[in-house]
Amino acid sequence: MKCSCGSNPSVQQIMVGGSQVGMVGLDDIFRSWLEAGKKVQDLANEQILQAIRKGNYIAPRSEDEYAEAIKARYAAFCEKSPSAGPSSS
Repeated sequence: MKCSCGSNPSVQQIMVGGSQVGMVGLDDIFRSWLEAGKKVQDLANEQILQAIRKGNYIAPRSEDEYAEAIKARYAAFCEKSPSAGPSSS
């Protein structure tokens, strides 16, 4: 299924607060952060939430759990990325 922008974002399953949830477009978000040189510790929760809300619903009471789950997933993404280098996580 394509989004309104014409791309075909992938869906990833992540653990948030003990539940598995589907998130759309994480790879694209992570690549943009990586290209901008952002490390996990550079990302504020509000910045993370703003990015993932573009394609996903985040319940207000779960914001902190989502932000922490995204930080953990981004750290793993950086570790696997050859362009990240050893000091990116």
